[in-house]
Amino acid sequence: ENLYFTSLTKLSLSLRSSLPPLLYNHTLSTSATTPNPAPLNLYTSDVPQLESTLQQCHNLWDAPLQSSIYSLILVQTLGLNVVKPALMYLGGVTLASVGIARLQTSLKKRNLSNKDTRLKLTETLTSSAVLGKMLNSS
Repeated sequence: ENLYFTSLTKLSLSLRSSLPPLLYNHTLSTSATTPNPAPLNLYTSDVPQLESTLQQCHNLWDAPLQSSIYSLILVQTLGLNVVKPALMYLGGVTLASVGIARLQTSLKKRNLSNKDTRLKLTETLTSSAVLGKMLNSS
């Protein structure tokens, strides 16, 4: 399991280090007109999101495996009286995790929307400044 996790971490780090140059080169080759804020979102959110997704894929099989092993050891050590409190605890943790995940998703969406708005405003101000310089120089 640790060997698999190490190789998965290496893969996600290599993806994280190789995707931004590819995205940047693609952006340079396709953007002959005004800049688009989408590539910056790719750099700042999508690449780390891909890395996080790879880590979560590892957790999909690792967490149930570890939980079942630990539960078996706990039941063998303390007996069946520990099952009900453990299930209640796991249920509470699951519900809390779902709530936190929903909150995190909505905050990420709001963050991306704010980045797009900021980049569009910066683009507008930059183009206005360039236009002003062109008008003043002629």
